[in-house]
Order: sequence, then C-alpha cells, then structure tokens
Amino acid sequence: MFDLTVFGDPVLDHIYQLSEISQVGGKMLGRYLGYFHGGTTSHVTCLASSLGVKTAMVGRVAKGEESVFHKKRFSDHCVNVLGLLQTNIGRGDHCIVTIEPSGEKTVVYVPIKAEPLSENLICQSMLNTRFSYIMAADFSWIAQQHSNQTKICVDVDAAAGVSIEQFHTIRNQAAIIFMNDIGCHTLTKQQPSCELVAQLLGSKSSLLCCTGGAGTTYLAVREQGQIQTFSRPSIPAKVVDTTGAGDCFNAAFMSQIIAKQSVEDALDFAMAAGALATEAIGIQAVVSSTTAEIRQVLNRR
Repeated sequence: MFDLTVFGDPVLDHIYQLSEISQVGGKMLGRYLGYFHGGTTSHVTCLASSLGVKTAMVGRVAKGEESVFHKKRFSDHCVNVLGLLQTNIGRGDHCIVTIEPSGEKTVVYVPIKAEPLSENLICQSMLNTRFSYIMAADFSWIAQQHSNQTKICVDVDAAAGVSIEQFHTIRNQAAIIFMNDIGCHTLTKQQPSCELVAQLLGSKSSLLCCTGGAGTTYLAVREQGQIQTFSRPSIPAKVVDTTGAGDCFNAAFMSQIIAKQSVEDALDFAMAAGALATEAIGIQAVVSSTTAEIRQVLNRR
C-alpha cells in the first residue's frame, strides 16, 4: 500500500533565462539553461518521497532516451515507477519555460499525444494507495475509476481552464483541493479570501487551499462538521525562479497530512517549502530537500 500515488505524465522542461521582461512582438537575448525532469506531478512525487512519503507514479512517457531519463530521476528519489508506461511515440510531455530577471516565469506546455491509461491500471493503482493526486485536466477520465479506499486530491491548475460547473464536479469527489490565486480569480472573478475559500469548499470536500505566491495563502478545512479558515503571509525569499513553487507547497503539505500533523502545521511547513523552491533556478535540488532543511526556512518569520 502506498501513501500517495500521483497520476500524470512527467514533463521535460527546457528552461531559458531572459535578459529583460518579455514584450509582445519583442526580441531579446536569452540563455539556455538546459532540460530538466519536470511537471507538477513529477515535482509532487519526488519531493513527497524525499520527505518520507511512500509514493508511486502512474503515467506515460515517450520511448527511448526520455523514458530512461525520467525513470532514472524517479528512481533517484525512491519513487515506484511500475505504473509509468512507455508509449510508442518519439516525444512526450514537454515545456518551454522562460524566466524573467524578476524570477517570474512563462510556460508553454506541449502535452503527449498517446493513448490514455487503461481503466484497469487506474483502478488497481487507486485500490493500492491512501491518497491519489490528480491534475484537474485529467480529472474526468481518472476520477471516474474512483475507489472509496483512496482520498482524491485535485490540483486545479489555472492553465486547465476549469469552468465553475467542472469545479463543482471536482469538489463533489475530491477530499483535498489545491489552487492558486490566479486560478481562484479566473474561476470566481474574485480575489482570494478566507470567506471565499470557505464558500468554495462546498459540502463534500474536506480541505481547500489557495496559494498566494508572494501574497497571502488561504485554507479552509472541515472538521467535525464545522469549517475553519486560516491564512498565512508569504515567507521572505530571495526569488530567482518561481517554477514549481506551488508544486513543492502541495507536496510538502501532503507529506504532513499523511504524517497526521495538524492542518496549521502542515500549512506552515508547506509555506516554507514553497519559499525555498523560489531561491534556485529549477527545483531539482529542492525536491531532494529534507524535513529539517525546510523547517529551517520557518525561522525567517
């Protein structure tokens, strides 16, 4: 039995550093920083495993070098990859990531063009895990195989373009929902607040967290029939690259929930992980962080 199984395809991130803020129709110098093992699901899986969570990855990779590259990175983090299937195509999920001098990023995502995962693989994987982490874009075809033996966690990524009707469907099945301030505003046309996240929690989900980047993060949790809300300001950080900060937040939060820590402690720990993730280009080093290294960041408050 796994603590956490993450459903989704690993991504090959090609990262470029820009000399100035990008403008529509503009032209500038850039520097290629290389390609990295990436994607939200990969980041969540690897950091959660580094923090002591027994994790598995279920998804698709392209044949050949990409498959070898991704599986090696997962193996380095002790992630089970028996559910990571090699497809007969030459190019898998990949992204072009540009980083501006401020550390803010722009991402162009190119998804894999391959057959979906089999219903049998999804069902068996869900039967063998305590928590299942799913991206909102994959929710409709993965969550329909939902087993009552697993708690579903959904990442409502802003890029997924989730409608309010689709969100209602998600929160009727998901135990835990993650979103960020941009996704929240896109969905509701309102700025995040304690009142709004409590409203978004609905009547069936048990927890909803809206991260705020450099702003405030809000959380609503249902305990013994009552909804409580919490908020936290961002932790000071020397920001050079925001890529994957939200992913690290989610992984760190889940690691503490799985370890049966309080929601407030999980929130503080996740805030520290998110801040740490912004202080280096790429998050390859961060996803190998220990609990002690992340807790040190809490001392900045």
